[in-house]
Amino acid sequence: MPVGAEYMALSACRTGVGWLRTLKLGHRQPNPTLIWGNNMGSILLAKHPTTHQNIVIYYHYIRNKVATKQVVLVWILTATMVADVMTKGLNGPKHAGFSATVN
Repeated sequence: MPVGAEYMALSACRTGVGWLRTLKLGHRQPNPTLIWGNNMGSILLAKHPTTHQNIVIYYHYIRNKVATKQVVLVWILTATMVADVMTKGLNGPKHAGFSATVN
């Protein structure tokens, strides 16, 4: 997937995480939220602001959260992206392995 699309997905993820962090459930979260991603370009774009003409300013929300250390973006291999079990059609063994870790 292109860097721009992955960057927009990171921003959307951060919006959801931000909402979850505002819930008052009796727990304080002093540490930043980890967001795992497998697109190094989008992670670098969020960590090191540069001019990118194809991305609407709305999606740069993630930059602020990275800069203020509310979010830490972590790169992982595509082959270990457990979230794929919910978003992609995987072969049997991979689906079974990822499903076991989600429980």
